[in-house]
Amino acid sequence: MAIYLYTLVFNVYLNNFVIGLALSFVFMKKRATILFGWEFLFLLLGNLFYYVIGQSDLKAFFLNLSEILTCGLYFNFFVGESYNRFKASVVLFVLSLSFSVALMFADRYYPNSVDIYRAKLIGGDIVQSPSGICGNMFTFGYQVAAVSTLVFLYVLLIKKHFLIVWGVFMLGTISIFYGMQRSAFIAFSLASVICVIKYYKAKAIPAIAGAVIIGALFFVYSSQGSNDSQGNILTKNTQNEENGEDRSGLMVEDLKIYSNYPLGLVFYNLEWSDVSKNDPVFSGGLTSHNAYLMFFTYLGPFLGIILLLAVYKNVYLAFKQALSGIHDRRNALFIALCFALFAASINALFHNAWLLNANGPTMFLYFAVIHFSKVYYKNTQPDSLLGVKIRTV
Repeated sequence: MAIYLYTLVFNVYLNNFVIGLALSFVFMKKRATILFGWEFLFLLLGNLFYYVIGQSDLKAFFLNLSEILTCGLYFNFFVGESYNRFKASVVLFVLSLSFSVALMFADRYYPNSVDIYRAKLIGGDIVQSPSGICGNMFTFGYQVAAVSTLVFLYVLLIKKHFLIVWGVFMLGTISIFYGMQRSAFIAFSLASVICVIKYYKAKAIPAIAGAVIIGALFFVYSSQGSNDSQGNILTKNTQNEENGEDRSGLMVEDLKIYSNYPLGLVFYNLEWSDVSKNDPVFSGGLTSHNAYLMFFTYLGPFLGIILLLAVYKNVYLAFKQALSGIHDRRNALFIALCFALFAASINALFHNAWLLNANGPTMFLYFAVIHFSKVYYKNTQPDSLLGVKIRTV
């Protein structure tokens, strides 16, 4: 179980497929809940149009499909109606990502030795450092956005002591700061602010103001007194400006290309390389670094919106369920999972990886949220978690 979740979260494809199938069918629950619904069909269609028809990339299509199906089988047959297995899955998910965060800090101080272990842990080459269990730094952003949001909001919603909540918040913020993840910082901040406002309403203003003040002081201190050779969010910003990297500029250029092909590139029988090769902004095979914008660039507004709404429909319904019981501490895990998925999805506004290409943390959270909604949040029963009678092993 731990090995499968490790391979899922860190996208170790072949082992993920083999171990996931073994878990699903060898150790399956007798009362497996039929989770397979329309979301599988639309995930398949999204991959088919985007990767096969749009980019002629059969390898990416089959790799993504294998991970999506295996993750669905895992929740459907292995987790089933066992809430104990579900909780264990979430705990192992958090521990895996926390280990990756710890490795990122170690990589800052001992890069040469840690990078050797990082390469072994992912079974591939290390491209960027410092980071965690991943080859590229942008991949780490999805990991730290997911785990920071999930743990912080869970601790907040189960009403732990004030100092514990602030300690977890600062730990998540520092991990993002020294992990040099600007997009993850935006995602974590947005998810946390929305949840806190929904939970505390007007009382949230002092807490948010306090967080902003503490964050500002920390940033000022880091920018003035730091001689950090490995860098942080602030130094990364400076480096990107010096190198001429402008994410907003990339998106603007993508929108210009999109305006020339409003129906989507697939309807003009074109690929990204065909329309971007003469644009100096996209030299070297760059994209807009916005997963959703690239999706619409290929599939256009009609097909793209239909598929996107279909894929996220059940997530939206689950989110409504979770928020309706936000003041019940028994709902804490469900709500934290929803906001962690929200944070990972916001992070995709600044990178290419997202749900449809089977990004590990996003994929786990997507199925965890839908599974919780369909399996554990369905009947009204007294004296039970979330008003649901949970079957345990």
